[in-house]
Amino acid sequence: MKTFFDLIDQLRDPAQPDPQSVESEILARFQAEKSIFALDMSGYSFSARRGGILQHLCKIREMQAFCRPIIAAHGGEIVRLLADNVLAVFDSPDPAIEAALDMQRALGNPHPSFRRDWMLSVAIGIDHGKILLVPGADCFGDAVNIAYKLGEDVARGGEILITENARTHLTGSFELESLDLSMSGLRIPAHRVIV
Repeated sequence: MKTFFDLIDQLRDPAQPDPQSVESEILARFQAEKSIFALDMSGYSFSARRGGILQHLCKIREMQAFCRPIIAAHGGEIVRLLADNVLAVFDSPDPAIEAALDMQRALGNPHPSFRRDWMLSVAIGIDHGKILLVPGADCFGDAVNIAYKLGEDVARGGEILITENARTHLTGSFELESLDLSMSGLRIPAHRVIV
């Protein structure tokens, strides 16, 4: 991460004699075309208030432990775990959707290892595009922002929403329901994946 931000600091330095070469270096080292998978636990505020923050932190850790092997099994890479969110990248939208479907189906039939009094519910947003990726640390770009908006702000627990751009990169067949969303004043054609 330090190398990435050192380069960003060089780029923003008004005395930088060759900003284009710094920008080229950043793009050469960190730009990637990926499918972004943004997961948000549903009911965070309600759950934390009802059961207390420690119980909710335990639920977050349970969700993280649940998601890791599913993401890995589909060739994804977790970029960041932050609060009740999981941000991961995949080479294409197909394995991202397959991972999301596996999660939603499994959560519909909770694993025996889950505590019986805990119900985990997640919302997932998926987009595809060129991003700046610092593996294992963070990623940046429009596709990241849109995937987060879909997963955090639009999708409800149990839903998987993908952008039209992700849909155009699909190679497999998934049952989709078209949506026309407006987020932050922008029209976003999207699709709900039928679980």
